[in-house]
Amino acid sequence: MNPFARIMKPWYVYKPWNVVLRLFCKKPDFPTIKTIQMAWGGRLDFDIAKAIGWGAYTTGVVDLALSELICCLVKAGDSVLDIGANVGGITCLMSRVVGMGGSVEAFEPHPDIFKKLTSNVAKNSKVAENVVRLHEIALSEQAGRTTLVEDPAAASDGQASIGEAKQGFIVYEVPLGRLDKIVQDKQYSVMKLDVEGHELAVLKGAGALISGKQIKNILFEDHVGQDSDVCKFLVANGYFVYSFGWNLQGVTVIPIKSGNLNNKFEAPNYWASSEYIPTPAFFPGWKSLREVGKN
Repeated sequence: MNPFARIMKPWYVYKPWNVVLRLFCKKPDFPTIKTIQMAWGGRLDFDIAKAIGWGAYTTGVVDLALSELICCLVKAGDSVLDIGANVGGITCLMSRVVGMGGSVEAFEPHPDIFKKLTSNVAKNSKVAENVVRLHEIALSEQAGRTTLVEDPAAASDGQASIGEAKQGFIVYEVPLGRLDKIVQDKQYSVMKLDVEGHELAVLKGAGALISGKQIKNILFEDHVGQDSDVCKFLVANGYFVYSFGWNLQGVTVIPIKSGNLNNKFEAPNYWASSEYIPTPAFFPGWKSLREVGKN
């Protein structure tokens, strides 16, 4: 690839210092916790030996297109949901966008990752501490207990899923609950959903929040695409599902039936909206690469 093409990325154009990091820093082979200045203004701790942390270190964001859509779809004073919050890269961004008049409900069942999430929320800002409510629980169709299994060789920190234990995997027993029994019965502008294959069960456990379209926009990870059970469930409940991806100028959105705009090196995310979006739509950037809100 042309060296010039390599640096013509939004996170290099808007944050030139990232070019230096990318060219002269090497991803460590052992756990390395680093406090990272995020492009949108927060300061968060990541393990830069893991994929999410290294990406945050070299770009200043966690998942560029996803972060940008959150900045575009969420307004000050909104209520939002982060299901599968990990260490808080998206949770803390959401808190900056909604501000003191808004609220963020963040869910992370992994006990070790939850501690890092709690620390990052406290570190990020007084706004985050006041608007974020943390839930150390997995979400599904029913309440109870479940087994969370983690591959210690996984590329991302805390990449665990609900399922049966396998040889060599780390196992945690965690509480399980339904979303509609935990959060308030009100309107939410955005839900980010990334729970390693358990997305359908989470949506079913949201009950009337989904059937009544009380969650306006759902940004979710899906490795199958338009034929997945998740997409079919959302369409059956009146949502319109779109693919989105970024270029140097911003984020482009098309119907999922028209193609897939996800970059191969990023998680395959999609957007389900309770309202029809005339497409192709374009969101010029980049809000997520500039300081958002105030501490």
